[in-house]
Amino acid sequence: MESYFFVPTDLTFGDSCKGSIIHYLTDQTKAGTIVRTGGCQALHNIVTSQNIHHCHVHFGSGTFAGAGTYLSKHMIIDPYGIFGEGNALQKILGSWVYEKLAVDQDCLVVTPWHRICNRLRELSRGDNLHGSVGAGIGETMADSLISKDLALYVHDFGKNYLAEKLDHIRQHKILQVREFLDKIDISSEIFKTELGFLNDQTIITKAATTYTYFSKEINIVDENYFDEIAQQSKPIIFEPSQGVLLDQDYGFYPYNTFVNTTSSDALEMIRNHGYQDQVIRLGLIRGYQHRHGAGPFVTEDAQLTSLLPDPHNEFHPWQKAWRVGHLDLVMLRYAINVCGGSEKFDGLAVSCLDRINQNSLPLKICHSYQYVGKESNLDDYFFIENGLISDIKVCSKLNTLKHQEKLSNLLFDCRPIMTEAFQLTSNLDEYLGLIENQLKVNIAIRSFGPTEVDKINTLEAGQSFLERQIRQ
Repeated sequence: MESYFFVPTDLTFGDSCKGSIIHYLTDQTKAGTIVRTGGCQALHNIVTSQNIHHCHVHFGSGTFAGAGTYLSKHMIIDPYGIFGEGNALQKILGSWVYEKLAVDQDCLVVTPWHRICNRLRELSRGDNLHGSVGAGIGETMADSLISKDLALYVHDFGKNYLAEKLDHIRQHKILQVREFLDKIDISSEIFKTELGFLNDQTIITKAATTYTYFSKEINIVDENYFDEIAQQSKPIIFEPSQGVLLDQDYGFYPYNTFVNTTSSDALEMIRNHGYQDQVIRLGLIRGYQHRHGAGPFVTEDAQLTSLLPDPHNEFHPWQKAWRVGHLDLVMLRYAINVCGGSEKFDGLAVSCLDRINQNSLPLKICHSYQYVGKESNLDDYFFIENGLISDIKVCSKLNTLKHQEKLSNLLFDCRPIMTEAFQLTSNLDEYLGLIENQLKVNIAIRSFGPTEVDKINTLEAGQSFLERQIRQ
């Protein structure tokens, strides 16, 4: 018997409790492997019912439930981060954590110089921040598209040319930094620290030593490994980074990431290996809208931001403030349509319901926008009904950045049109029912807390396959 596959997709700007949901799915299904895609800028927090907390960056969020991790070729990794996280997990769980880790030889690698350049570039933007997390993902991806000589891959580890390639990458990043150096406040301590690292040639030797050690100690595999785990007859769960609204093609440029955050990488892997008939797709949202970092956020509400702080998403030196708003059906419909439409999803997982229930918050739901800017032609970007924006159009062009940048600017001039407030302590079912009705996807999982025992499976009888796989 072959495996079946869970493909969770964050339908927001990220931070929709992927770690918590994946830990729950692993616990319920006894999944064998978590397949990571995206980048190591993701911070997926899980809290177990044994009161263990861990922030997953590379290792799959099903690790505490016994699953192994496969870092696929669609994952951008940081070997230093893998060792740091793996050592922390090993102290709690034992050596099997490393034994059940496999890394694809074609993974892109974030080098120290990609990270430094990322942070200096963000500093050069002054008040016009893009919301970077400072992890070097965008720099790594951009250089890989220019030339493979400027990108480091796992299959380069241990080779006799490794140090030379690392120095080539370092020199390239130094030249790039010179292009925007005059835009940075050179008196800042952050600048002095990062520039010091950039000019430190000893990092080349240290990095080459670390990467060579990695090649000897970590199980490095090719894409045939996916078939091996698929034949083990255990569920496989994909774990992406961030959310659809930050996608490199469909996010709101320049406030987006440079990796695929939709389900496309996972579905491509499944399709290429001939398993497309055994897929369960879940859309992940919170019970309210949220965003960590700069960019358009139509339903943002200062009062909700103060009432719903997030202990795992506090002020960040690069992302800056955590932001909260009312649930935005326009954004969520757009994210669903980017992923192929509501019919592609088997269910939704809605998290943080305990927080909005306990606070008795008067939450509203945004169903459309009013445009208050000066642009006269909106038809290329929005569906308009009775003078209001009902939906965002999905751009079908190959090069979408200019389109998405204009869309971002238009969204800054949109205002939410919302329902009456819900007092959720008495009307939670009505609130969630409206979400189901408007998004045309049933809610499969309700999450009332961070641990695996805080989740309720709410599947209807008609969803027999999904029900059979994850019902307690």
